[in-house]
Amino acid sequence: LLHLHTMSTTPERSRDVDAVAGHPAPSPDGAHGVRVLLVDDSALALETISWHLEHWGYEVQGAADAVEALEHAAATRWDLFVLDVDMPKMNGLELLRLLTGQYKDTPIVMLSSHLQSDLVLQAVREGAFDYVVKDSDLGPLRAAMEGALDDARMRRKNDELMLQLRSSNNVLEQQVALRELRVVLTVELGRARERPGVPFGG
Repeated sequence: LLHLHTMSTTPERSRDVDAVAGHPAPSPDGAHGVRVLLVDDSALALETISWHLEHWGYEVQGAADAVEALEHAAATRWDLFVLDVDMPKMNGLELLRLLTGQYKDTPIVMLSSHLQSDLVLQAVREGAFDYVVKDSDLGPLRAAMEGALDDARMRRKNDELMLQLRSSNNVLEQQVALRELRVVLTVELGRARERPGVPFGG
């Protein structure tokens, strides 16, 4: 389980945090072009985490509540959802259920100010890839996001391979059927030649 503890940095201090934590910006083939929908009702957390994600190369859209998040989710395709658990009106777990129901192929990482084992288990059961506790060190969040994206890529690759395998099997079955048909036709033609005057297939 990955943990992120308490959110205490500001964008102005984030360069120092990255330097101390040893988190360089990702290579272009990592986070570059990856679209992340970040949902958190805390303006400070939203601003701080968004800054870091953009610094790492992600394309980030923030949402202050579940309603806004659902609007953004429906408007475009996302590669990753990052959801705060503790939100008013509709909490992160309720939003998680809706998103996994509508966008089952998009991985989700949950955020919380506190580590609660029951919430962790519930979030994972509901379909979250990981549960991270907020902290000034954003390294665990980054690791969870990268793990979620890698897992999603692997699942897509597996699905593509399965489709290719099924397609290959279909082609093979068609080829076998054609060979069997040729054999039947050859036998029938042979019989017709042996029985002059008898209609083919009779």
